[in-house]
Amino acid sequence: MKKNNIGNGIVLREWPLKIGMIFFISISMVAVIGFEYYNKDIGKNVKAASEGCPSSEWIPVGDFCIMDDLLDDTDENWGESVYSCLDEKDARLCSVSEWVEACRLNEGGYISISDMETDGTDNYEWAGEIEDTDNQKAVIIGESGCGDIDSDDIKTGSQKRRCCINRERY
Repeated sequence: MKKNNIGNGIVLREWPLKIGMIFFISISMVAVIGFEYYNKDIGKNVKAASEGCPSSEWIPVGDFCIMDDLLDDTDENWGESVYSCLDEKDARLCSVSEWVEACRLNEGGYISISDMETDGTDNYEWAGEIEDTDNQKAVIIGESGCGDIDSDDIKTGSQKRRCCINRERY
């Protein structure tokens, strides 16, 4: 059987094989680039978890670390909670935005944070913001999910707390 040549020297029978090889190489490149991109992010997260947070008891989220578990099982008023976090690696009560970001990542299964359920079985936690200075109310968050925000009396209220810390300090 005689080969049929096309004007530029490509043999007609070899053309499908060359197209197949180009397709295979292209798909392989996409797979390798995707794998490297995926693993690059995993590497960043693993490095950030080991270098960016005080210990394995802290979960890296964005540019901050949040405690994996509540500080302890006792409730405190807001001021006591502020000082408890300061005693813990000079941390602070988590801001509302930090807490919500961590909660949503936890809810989506991207990170795992103890005692941060979103099914209505959790308790409120203190947040770092004062809601009403005149009435001495601070923000509490999270009893029934990531967006469940309320307030409690700074002096007489008694809630659990979770601390946050900036990652660049470690």
